[in-house]
Amino acid sequence: MTTAAASPPGSGHEAPWSLIRVERDRIPEAASRLIEASTGGGHDATRQFLAAAAQHQIDLRNMWASIDTAGGGVRQVCLGVPGAGRTLMMFTSHRSPLPARPAARGLPAAR
Repeated sequence: MTTAAASPPGSGHEAPWSLIRVERDRIPEAASRLIEASTGGGHDATRQFLAAAAQHQIDLRNMWASIDTAGGGVRQVCLGVPGAGRTLMMFTSHRSPLPARPAARGLPAAR
């Protein structure tokens, strides 16, 4: 797993979150967080997003997330989608104080 420190090493401050590159088994949870502001989230919306991403060949391994260090839930997500030339479109979620919906955790991982 690729991670980044939320606080500078040796700063004496423990951040309540850490940054990770989303691994295959967490893609449904991260996708749910990414789309919940526009769709309200839920199992069906997440499934539709994952299907559309596969259809359009969007590489969901380009998702990064902030993870709550206490509970392990996804707080925020960023997805980078390469475009034409040397461009990249960034999609971001809102920070949520709530853990991801359990239904999203039950979805199969993306391919």
